Amino acid sequence: MTMKSDNILDQIRVASPCHARWEDMSGDDRARFCLHCEKHVFNLSAMTQSEVEALVLEKEGRFCGRFHRRRDGRMLTADCRVGRKARRWRFAKIFTALFALATLTATGLTANPDQQSRPRGALSLRVDGWVRDLKIKLGIIKPRPQMTMGVVCFTPPVKPSPTPPVNPRSTPLASDEAK
Repeated sequence: MTMKSDNILDQIRVASPCHARWEDMSGDDRARFCLHCEKHVFNLSAMTQSEVEALVLEKEGRFCGRFHRRRDGRMLTADCRVGRKARRWRFAKIFTALFALATLTATGLTANPDQQSRPRGALSLRVDGWVRDLKIKLGIIKPRPQMTMGVVCFTPPVKPSPTPPVNPRSTPLASDEAK
């Protein structure tokens, strides 16, 4: 069974979603054991496309899996260009935030000790969530990919049955039928 790996990734669906927490399972980032259903759960988004394809073929499409879907519906894998770009962007944002924190800390140490800053309260946290939702709706930032986990259902693509070639001489013509 030789298929293009994109076709296999596009055919993977979750037959029955599982609500067990990934963090509660024992194992590593690629596979963990779920005590609830007593099965191994594979993190497909931590694998490359070829590794996911090999796993699907080895397990004949019957296994528990966990994966992210992009907004366009495609599965995110470890070698996905979009995923790598998102990780670079996330790293840049974290680096910028840490740099800003270090700068604010350094300037805070030299600031006037008599000044008191207002602590962040619950109201400002709610405003931050509202602002994030607004930024997502306006397209300024992108939402996180959707996480799906559960029993995987793989439906191989249906191969069209070969149609016999039509011989133009064997088909009756309207003029032949009138005779």
